[in-house]
Amino acid sequence: MSCAHTVLRSSRSKRAAAVGTAFATETKKKKSRGALAPTAQPSQPPSIGKVVQNLWARHDGKHRNCDDRTALFESVAGTFGGLKRVLYPGSWVDVTASMVWPHVAYVDTDKHAARFFADATSVDALIAAHRPPDRAAATWTWSASDYNTAKLAVSVGPERSFDALLSFYAGPISATCTRFVRQGGYIIANNSHGDAGIVAASKGTVLVGVVQRNHDGGYAVATEDLDRFMVPKKAKNAGLTRDALVALGNGITFTEPAEAYVFQVC
Repeated sequence: MSCAHTVLRSSRSKRAAAVGTAFATETKKKKSRGALAPTAQPSQPPSIGKVVQNLWARHDGKHRNCDDRTALFESVAGTFGGLKRVLYPGSWVDVTASMVWPHVAYVDTDKHAARFFADATSVDALIAAHRPPDRAAATWTWSASDYNTAKLAVSVGPERSFDALLSFYAGPISATCTRFVRQGGYIIANNSHGDAGIVAASKGTVLVGVVQRNHDGGYAVATEDLDRFMVPKKAKNAGLTRDALVALGNGITFTEPAEAYVFQVC
């Protein structure tokens, strides 16, 4: 047993010596060839700057959350397809529209929004982080314009050049911006500042969809029996004209509320 054990140790010693010699030889070869080239690292997505991060966090906390607003827009896009160019006046820093549609023109005069969109690389990274990977990269423009004046056409493009107009929490957007929507396009509005009622009372528009929240927290778009969503709670508000609703400022409430309304421009 002792002899066998001795032979085993001797064999191990020889193998160790051989391995050591081979390692030393290879080390010399590496030194003679110079330092090995560093391994290429996969490219990392651009980081999001602090200004964009902080303002997005403020928006996300104040106006529900990103996933919720995106889900609302997704429900509309799933029902009314083919929308490519979307105009979003009074957007502040809400870029959830770019997580759904290919191109969005954002408009606002707010100084914080101007700082947000000034960091285009971070805005692109924020959108890409939430946009489904199977969709092409979104494009967007930003304009620090007053969307209640005729000057808006200079910054966003000609009239009738957009497929849809978004009006959320920013006043009577439709009163001055409907002219940018092509015939057959859509106005997607909530009624926070009465704009849904204003659009309903305007000539050349028809209600074609109403977005409602499901019991599970998601959204669904109703496209039938829509008149019931336009019944004012107060009888005295029935039949108010568009101009009267604009002058009212905060709009009117309906007997059956909804999250958003979709109107088609005729």
